[in-house]
Amino acid sequence: MEAEIQQYLVKIFIRPCNRPWASPVLMIRNPDGGIGFCIDYRGLNAGTVKDSYPIPLIDGILDVLGEAQLLSTMDIASGYWNVLMEEESIPKTAFTCKYGLYEWSVMPFGLCNAVPAFERLMETVLVDLKWRICLAYLDDCVIFSKTFRTHLVRLRQVLTRFRPVGFKLKMKKCHWGRSQVAFLGHVVTPTGMNVMRPRDLHAIRSFLGLTSYFRRYIPGYASISAPLERLKVKEATFEWKNACESAFRQLKRALMKQPILVYPNIKRLFQLYVDSSRYAVGACLMQEVDGRYRVLAYASKLLTGSQKNWIHKQDGISEGVVWSTRKFRCYLDKRKFDLYTDHSASSALITVP
Repeated sequence: MEAEIQQYLVKIFIRPCNRPWASPVLMIRNPDGGIGFCIDYRGLNAGTVKDSYPIPLIDGILDVLGEAQLLSTMDIASGYWNVLMEEESIPKTAFTCKYGLYEWSVMPFGLCNAVPAFERLMETVLVDLKWRICLAYLDDCVIFSKTFRTHLVRLRQVLTRFRPVGFKLKMKKCHWGRSQVAFLGHVVTPTGMNVMRPRDLHAIRSFLGLTSYFRRYIPGYASISAPLERLKVKEATFEWKNACESAFRQLKRALMKQPILVYPNIKRLFQLYVDSSRYAVGACLMQEVDGRYRVLAYASKLLTGSQKNWIHKQDGISEGVVWSTRKFRCYLDKRKFDLYTDHSASSALITVP
């Protein structure tokens, strides 16, 4: 910590102060194993008026790269520190540690409005270039083109914009004129994209957020994703085991398959299939189309708490029937449908006296 404090003082990022308030400093371990300097601004953030400046959607950014043949990625070093704090806001950034009391003259990490403020700066710097020759997501920037000559011109245009505002690049994270680059958790190529293996909790949440959106297309989603979901549990150790790798690969394959679902027809009879295991319940909604039973949607969920202690499978089946009929209520409500399970006693749930 002492070395970082001295470094910030030399660069005039911070200065000693005398304030009646301060936020505490925390030292946290980074994904690469190093120790990071972090300030707990939760108290300050709770009383801050939030900036609603929009952050671009990752899906929208990646869609633009569809026809790119050459790609260059750039990572702006310590991007937030390129934003100067307003003088009246500087006292609020005060933090305390065993070496004294200090405040920031540049925007520190941890402020709730730091992300929208930096995105606004990037939008201003690249105002007429973004979406046309380059894309930016906070401190990550990618330049795309179809030819090498055009690529050189576009690189110069973007770098020329960075120089006046003092942006410096983290060269070990920059890649120039490649046909394949890693960007925003995806491997981007001229023929398509691939999802990178998650390496930390944030990446796990992003990946599961993506796959969960398509969970109705993936049979047994809850069971498949269970090893990854366990990594999200509070205070769980991030340990990538074989089960995690298997779940990751299965979900990737499921996302790349051509969709086989059909549209529902409310004039036809629905068939609901329900099954359970010790850990999850699953359901499949189907209809007969052209003489074949076709899938309309899949649904699944993990059993939690005391549900995992059920001795008899029929308990899980019964839970699955109740849950799945609620899940597909928009299709099944006030309509007759066929229910299929491997537990005959469940028929009592729908028997009409």
